Amino acid sequence: MNYIDFFLHINIHLPLLIAQYGFWVYVVGFLIILFECGFVLTPFLPGESMLFAFGAVAAATNLDVGIIVILLVSAAIIGGFANYALGYFVGNKLLAHPNSRFLDKHIKRTKEFYQKHGVMAILIARLVPIIRTFIPFLAGLVRMNFPLFSLFNILGGIVWISLFCYLGYFFGELSFIKLHFSWIVILIVIFSLIPLTLEYIKTVKKRKNESNI
Repeated sequence: MNYIDFFLHINIHLPLLIAQYGFWVYVVGFLIILFECGFVLTPFLPGESMLFAFGAVAAATNLDVGIIVILLVSAAIIGGFANYALGYFVGNKLLAHPNSRFLDKHIKRTKEFYQKHGVMAILIARLVPIIRTFIPFLAGLVRMNFPLFSLFNILGGIVWISLFCYLGYFFGELSFIKLHFSWIVILIVIFSLIPLTLEYIKTVKKRKNESNI
């Protein structure tokens, strides 16, 4: 089973894994969300598609979707705090490393996103892949007010996890969704990347205009 196949057919693989490994699948789901939100080198981990699939599996079985949501919300919030601490205590050292080009590129885009949306970026970024991994790190790096960060980190975790888990729970069992699940996953990813793409286009246009002055 390769990553792409698992990602596109997670609705098929996830129930099989739950049947085979039971409780441990939820531990892995917790760790995936924790690492995506809590470590700047893992923005590629599945987010929305996995949440949607967990909700759909809960609807098709006797699993309690509320417990799943609480578990994954906890992972998202803890990850956000861990990433803030990483940026606060060792962010400058990481960015000063000779092999930090990967971080530099994404931190630059994240700064532009943060400058535009202010503290609301902490909440909005939860819905934007890659950006949601770097925003808490950046917040720690710039020493953002911790109580304010905590408020938006908690709200963002609750909104993001609940939204996609319950979308999967209420709509994942529809025959059309089950038949075209791979395309639904791709559409979820595309729509979640739209804000990031628009920000990038605006930045490119702004730089071109400035260079023409």
